[in-house]
Amino acid sequence: MSEPQPVSEPRPGPRHAPAKVNLLLRVGPRRADGYHAVDTILLALGLADEISFSAADTPGLEVRGDTTVPAGEDNLCWRAQRLFGDRVPAAGAKPQRIHLQKRIPAGAGLGGGSSDAAAVLLALNEAFGEPLTAKQLAGLGAELGSDVPFFLSGSVLAAGSDRGQEVEPLPAPPPRPVLVLVPGFGIATADAYGWLDEDRGPDPAPRATAGVAPDPRTALADWEHLAALAANDFEAPVFRRHPILELGKSHLLDAGASVALLCGSGSCLFGVFESSGARDQAAHRIPATASGEPAFRAILTHTRDPSEPG
Repeated sequence: MSEPQPVSEPRPGPRHAPAKVNLLLRVGPRRADGYHAVDTILLALGLADEISFSAADTPGLEVRGDTTVPAGEDNLCWRAQRLFGDRVPAAGAKPQRIHLQKRIPAGAGLGGGSSDAAAVLLALNEAFGEPLTAKQLAGLGAELGSDVPFFLSGSVLAAGSDRGQEVEPLPAPPPRPVLVLVPGFGIATADAYGWLDEDRGPDPAPRATAGVAPDPRTALADWEHLAALAANDFEAPVFRRHPILELGKSHLLDAGASVALLCGSGSCLFGVFESSGARDQAAHRIPATASGEPAFRAILTHTRDPSEPG
């Protein structure tokens, strides 16, 4: 008789957590519940954090690559693991140590924390036999942040509404090179919303937040339509407080970007280019500050390919 084989412990596999940009971001007035309704088009990038797991007696988190990112219970990875363990007792009884390699700048509007949280949820759900449906995972994600459901969807391009957590996947446009400009500061999302409300005043004029397209599945499949829609309501209030960002956007447009916008609520900027050569030239000609130093750090990336690993 053969010896019984030991039962292997569930072990989540490594995951890539991609960044995102908003090709469209229209923000409605602040509601009675304190939130703002948005209409947005989200696009995933090749730029990504890396997440892996190891066995642990208690939950833990190790962050490498960015010392400004908290490694405690405020980190969305930690909160995602705890939330999943609350819903799936088997996972809660077998904690994991999360190893997070940060490549997405923090406080940048690129969705790095939300993407990391989504990657943790997906990895845990897969490791424990998919006890939660996609809809249930999306519900957990919405508890963690408005962008988390987008990353859970695995879509390259999607329309978002309400607080951004209502996600409608869209056909991915052809891949394009992307240049991300990283300033020497971050912007808290709450600050950006506060500036927007402050500039609009106590009684903002009614604003139509809809504007994606009557049938976005067919109207947004190419860059011509996407470029025509590109807009971000955060740009005016954020640029007013940080004029260097408006200079960065002008640089991207002058260098030939078909789309150039603030990333989410800031602080990074991005430009979509038709060729990697044009993107690379823009990266080598970044405007300088008064001290002669480059005003931005450049990240060369691309729009995410659906075949890239998750």
